[in-house]
Amino acid sequence: MRTTILPGIGKSIFCAYFLQRFSFEDKEATIITLSFTRESVLKKAAAWKGGEMLGSAVAKAADSSAMSAVIENAERQHTHKLIYLIDGPPKFHPEDAQTVVFASPNDAWFSYIRKDWTRPMVVMPLWTMKELEAAAIELDL
Repeated sequence: MRTTILPGIGKSIFCAYFLQRFSFEDKEATIITLSFTRESVLKKAAAWKGGEMLGSAVAKAADSSAMSAVIENAERQHTHKLIYLIDGPPKFHPEDAQTVVFASPNDAWFSYIRKDWTRPMVVMPLWTMKELEAAAIELDL
């Protein structure tokens, strides 16, 4: 699923809320979070299970081996459901796992993803003040 959100209205906050809520709803699921720049460059990877971080890594120049290790370990060790939560437009789509992409409108990503009708797009409206307050409380911000 793609969640398209206009820039500046809380895409990353919504992704964090989704992570927390999904972790609460399915404590056995392994969740891999990936953060990308607008140019689809991977910045950070983390793996989660039961609300606890299993590992994380940040991009270091041209070396992405630490991030790859976090992703591969989580994929190898998952015993239940595996889901990717992706903040920003990626250059790829994980083939064998459920994936939710939180991205601002991006023609290149839409062109890539539009080719598969099994990947629906959901456009998120602006948050109301009540929703922003509830998310901030839930995330302890």
